[in-house]
Amino acid sequence: MGKFSLRFKRGFTLVEIMVVLLLLGGIIAGFLSVNGVSLTLLEQLSNSVVAVNDARSVLENMRNIDPFDVANLTSMYPDGGTVAGFSNLNQETIRVDYLSAAADPIQVTVTVTWQGRGNRTFTEQITTLLTAR
Repeated sequence: MGKFSLRFKRGFTLVEIMVVLLLLGGIIAGFLSVNGVSLTLLEQLSNSVVAVNDARSVLENMRNIDPFDVANLTSMYPDGGTVAGFSNLNQETIRVDYLSAAADPIQVTVTVTWQGRGNRTFTEQITTLLTAR
């Protein structure tokens, strides 16, 4: 063999390293994108849970009116009126609506509206029947 023999060199070429870095960069960017989306969805879900809990609290307060009758219910929670005292969410408003205030049981809908990320408006509603005990 002599001086001019071919030897195999060990290691990676610059092109191979660049291809691997490009692939790894794409995989990492994908994971970060999925993580960002999942955090946004988690925030929206958390806000929805808070809104439903606020609506349930209003309904529980309505059930505990003493004495429970239509006159007391409609005077304390007027049809189409908003309920004060809730600020758990950004620009939260809670509205109470009745299908018919003269009915027994009364069908009540509590609507919670708030501003989410990007000034998007979100809404949760609970509808139930209330009657004297």
